[in-house]
Amino acid sequence: MTTNPSSSKALSQDEVMNLLYKIPFFNDFTNDEKLQIASMESFVKRYENRNYIIAQGDQDNSLYVLLKGIVYITKNGNPYVKISKLKPGAIFGEISFLSDAPRTTNVVAEDNVVALEMNPGNIKELGRDLEVKVQKQLIKVLIKRLDRLNNALLKNIRLIPEEDRFL
Repeated sequence: MTTNPSSSKALSQDEVMNLLYKIPFFNDFTNDEKLQIASMESFVKRYENRNYIIAQGDQDNSLYVLLKGIVYITKNGNPYVKISKLKPGAIFGEISFLSDAPRTTNVVAEDNVVALEMNPGNIKELGRDLEVKVQKQLIKVLIKRLDRLNNALLKNIRLIPEEDRFL
């Protein structure tokens, strides 16, 4: 299981900028803020096919934004079952980023993948204003996910035994 990114240069600053403009997470960021992120070479990581970007159980608190390629999510109990497939623009790693808890899933590169890796340390390098903006965007992402989960639960509530519906 490889969790190390490739040592080859992931993308040029211009390529990263072009991708940031296409990713909804960065819609509220100014051109200068996007340029500041794109100029941080340490943020941009390349992963080869079948490399683990995140390994379940690891103690790491990076948050990732998928810039290029496809990744899939698995669990250690059944690593050959793909729980989800993520496309460019997807955000992952948020649970450990926010809670410092061990990783809850595996995230595996399906092909050559480029991701923006942000952790509390390198986000601080961007300055307080950008740090707060990243946090606000992450909150928006989590609210959308919670809303989708609530809607899915409501759609399938009849499948849950009545005695288990309320905690």
